[in-house]
Amino acid sequence: MLFVGMILVALVASMTSTAVAAKTSNATDYRPLVGTWLVDAAETEGGVPAFQSLMTFHKGGTLTEVSDELGLGLQGPAQGMWEKRPDGYIATFQLWIFSPDTGEPEGRIQVRMTFDKTRRHRISGDTVIDYIDPTGEVIANIDSGPFKGVRQKLLTP
Repeated sequence: MLFVGMILVALVASMTSTAVAAKTSNATDYRPLVGTWLVDAAETEGGVPAFQSLMTFHKGGTLTEVSDELGLGLQGPAQGMWEKRPDGYIATFQLWIFSPDTGEPEGRIQVRMTFDKTRRHRISGDTVIDYIDPTGEVIANIDSGPFKGVRQKLLTP
């Protein structure tokens, strides 16, 4: 009887570790998106002119972004997170915005994205933009607009 009990415990442990490994591999299999993408953001509904940015999606669900507007001194680089969903991807990131007169922080912009991989090395989707004032109050949905991106390739010397 003790022997049968030990076999049952071993069988349950084996099945549990297989199920956990399968769930973990699905949850962390971010290879299709991980990397750096050149993103073209179209003019927004509110009239913000089109711009480009580089977005890097990291394994584990974090992201970094910097736009070609960084040189104007009005915003900082962005940080955020992303995840794969059954119907595509979602991401949220924030960046500081600064006063053009004083350089002092005026709050943050939060960008919420929904997007798909349209082809192997292309993404496209939509953004919703929120403003977060210096006290932390969120003013949701101040703007929105579409974007598309192309995966950047490693070039050899």
